[in-house]
Amino acid sequence: MALAEMFGVSNMKSFEHLALTVRKEKAVDFEGHDVYMPHADRINIPIKFISGENNECYLPSSTLKTYELLTKVNGPKYSRDVIKGYGHIDCIFGKNAVVDVFPKILEHLEQTAV
Repeated sequence: MALAEMFGVSNMKSFEHLALTVRKEKAVDFEGHDVYMPHADRINIPIKFISGENNECYLPSSTLKTYELLTKVNGPKYSRDVIKGYGHIDCIFGKNAVVDVFPKILEHLEQTAV
């Protein structure tokens, strides 16, 4: 199975945490407390949000919502790209990710290097 080769052994606690955030419909800590977004001012670093337009795991509308909130709180240090025709994992492992996605990541890293 290719997934085992790509990802190896996984910690089930991580999946439990991910499932909890899905049930809560927001990023929460492992105990379910809303500790991240009420402190959006602490996420004052340049971030490029990248999502495949067909991503059904993390909807592109979610990255837009986060992008807009962080920009409102911390100013215009964020950027966002929705990659046409791509799904969830496609942005990293997709056949053409090296052409369609990786240059966007590299550009962001070069622009924000300290």
